[in-house]
Amino acid sequence: MLGGAGMRAIQLDSNLLEFYAQRHRDTAIIARNFHRNGYRLLWPEADLNGRGPNFVECEFPLYPFAVALLYGVFGEDERIGRLVNIALCLLTACLLFLVSRRLDSEAAGLWAAGFYLASPLAIFFGRTFQPDPTMVCLGVAGLYALEVALGDRRSGLVLVSAACLSLASLVKPTALPMLLPGVYLWWRALGWKFLRQGSAWLWLLIIVVPLPLWFAHARQLGELSGNRYFEATAGWLGGWSAWTWPQVQNMAFRWMYLVATPIGALFALAGLVKNAGQPNRLAAIWFAAGFIGVALLPGPNLRHHYYQLPLIPPVALLIGIAAASATNAVRGGIFAALLALSLLAPASFITPFYQTDDATVACGRAVAGVVRSYDTVLAVDPHTSGILYYAGCAGYHSPATKLTRARLQDYMKQGVTLVAISRVTATALFRGNYWDHLPTDTATELAKHWTQVEATDRYRIYRRRPLP
Repeated sequence: MLGGAGMRAIQLDSNLLEFYAQRHRDTAIIARNFHRNGYRLLWPEADLNGRGPNFVECEFPLYPFAVALLYGVFGEDERIGRLVNIALCLLTACLLFLVSRRLDSEAAGLWAAGFYLASPLAIFFGRTFQPDPTMVCLGVAGLYALEVALGDRRSGLVLVSAACLSLASLVKPTALPMLLPGVYLWWRALGWKFLRQGSAWLWLLIIVVPLPLWFAHARQLGELSGNRYFEATAGWLGGWSAWTWPQVQNMAFRWMYLVATPIGALFALAGLVKNAGQPNRLAAIWFAAGFIGVALLPGPNLRHHYYQLPLIPPVALLIGIAAASATNAVRGGIFAALLALSLLAPASFITPFYQTDDATVACGRAVAGVVRSYDTVLAVDPHTSGILYYAGCAGYHSPATKLTRARLQDYMKQGVTLVAISRVTATALFRGNYWDHLPTDTATELAKHWTQVEATDRYRIYRRRPLP
């Protein structure tokens, strides 16, 4: 546990503009606005609609709300968001130990928890500022509660299971495939008679009904402001033509190196065979459900590595089941050594994820030093928008390549008086002088009609000149 926490504490005080900076920053601004503007859980706010309203269409903001509550106690500090996720990862590992102990043995539980803490993808995203570790932890808790409720006839835990799985799907709808192993547990306990059990239907309704209700509310928030982090009404299924052979290979590579590791993948397959022959096949069903979820959502899964985080718990369970048969000193030591070696190659693939965009942070802090109460800021960076977050103000955002002269004039009509452009330094995201990618007519407009307030090799800030 200490090792798992230590690996996730690497660059704990780093800024948020790492790999997938937009996801981290978008979540952090919701937490900050909860803290500054009031703890209204159902009314999350962003900062991309100028002076407002800045309500935002997003997933259910349970995680940023919890972080905001901690801000109220300890003050605003991005490390709090990271520490919450580290704690949730450690809790998830404990829950996996308990699940695996029920499925196989205590040795299997130790191996499962240990692997979950060592999975390369779980290490990086287990210390970022985003809601995915919350979703994974709630999902694992929900399935464990249901396993205990049905196995030990503790009916009260059925409601606990439903609440956890419902919150998991609200936090990230990609938790919905966990319904399949849940349904399997009902079938295993009661056979097909579970279809006539009111408690089973109540469990299902508690999980699925809140999601469309939140979608409808989130859509209204997006219509109020135009801020959308998450399209609640967008088509989720489909786009399966994206599964070309190269993309299948890409996903297989991620699973082999970033989710399971090479040796771990072999043990996971061995565990799959073993669990398929055991009385309780929860791990195998859960594993299959995870891949069904990936297959049904090719677009998000191919774009975002963190969409594969729900795969790690069932893979850890299968590795634990396979490794439990190698617990004597010799075989266990060999397996531990091989697993440690197989983590080295994936570590090299994860290393670029830690690179941060210090220039955008510096630009945001410079904006905070020159912005006036009547100013409205237009941030030009690829992070939607890291500048605004570190400036601590609301405004507008545009990628450099899309900021045409006509679009700049539209922003001026909306009251924009400051334009800030950063030089991007995070090689995982972009390289070079971002202002060099402005359209020529926009660069000319800025040079002729705007005053350069600050200019360094890291950023440029322009103020609109008064009209003659």
